[in-house]
Amino acid sequence: MTNSTLTIRYEGEDLTIDIVTENHDIQYKVNFEHPVFIEKDVDEQGVEFWFEAGAGRTLRAKELGEEIEKHPDFM
Repeated sequence: MTNSTLTIRYEGEDLTIDIVTENHDIQYKVNFEHPVFIEKDVDEQGVEFWFEAGAGRTLRAKELGEEIEKHPDFM
């Protein structure tokens, strides 16, 4: 398991995100007061999307994912 951290700006706030890699799966732990885990996946048409663990495809996951993808350290 590999861990690394990055910081993004979201809704006027600097957020720390822990990148957790385990068995070739990548999960992003967004450190809000109550942490949120997001992941990137591909639907049956081959379109990539971001989703929140336990909540599915949410606007928050989409927006956070877009900010993560802009980060120079995005893996």
